[in-house]
Amino acid sequence: MRQVFFVLLAVVLLASKAVGQPSLRGSPYSMERQNAIADHENLSRIKDRAEIEKFRSGGLLVPIPNDPNSVVVDSRLEEHRRLCRPWAVKFLKDLGARFQKEFKKPLRVNSCVRDIKTQRELQQTNSNAAATKGPKASVHLTGSAVDITRIGLTKKEQNFIRSRLLINEKKGLIEATEENRQRVWHVMVFKTYMYPPQKKK
Repeated sequence: MRQVFFVLLAVVLLASKAVGQPSLRGSPYSMERQNAIADHENLSRIKDRAEIEKFRSGGLLVPIPNDPNSVVVDSRLEEHRRLCRPWAVKFLKDLGARFQKEFKKPLRVNSCVRDIKTQRELQQTNSNAAATKGPKASVHLTGSAVDITRIGLTKKEQNFIRSRLLINEKKGLIEATEENRQRVWHVMVFKTYMYPPQKKK
């Protein structure tokens, strides 16, 4: 009986330790949190291609550099969608540089900014596609989210990226999910990655 008690105690302690820890498991709460942060950061949901171009010309969206020394973009992605917010680009460059140094190959991004029109089209062919509005809407519409592919990566390479994502999530700089159907890491990068909040004096 005493042995059973200690086993149960160990289970409870491990469970309590896990609460609040960073995780790459997706959940409705994760989607809601991403949208809440997007609202807090005053990020618009981009309506159409014309608005993408408007954001690009105003510097609100910037190109992801197609750089074999850090990050490359999937060639199948439309040219006008190879953009994201400046802080998301900085995150990709930083992670890509670390990955390149360790494995001598670049990260591969296969999705970044989407407009509402594109997301609606995606919903017609992909039952896993997120909504275009509401607390569980796709944050790709804000330009702050990117999808990094796991296809072609070794177990060691995947574990390296997982560890870096968890480190940044623990710091409160990103929200990441390891998706299974698409075999990507979905990563929303927060504005604080580039612009840390000012400390009160």
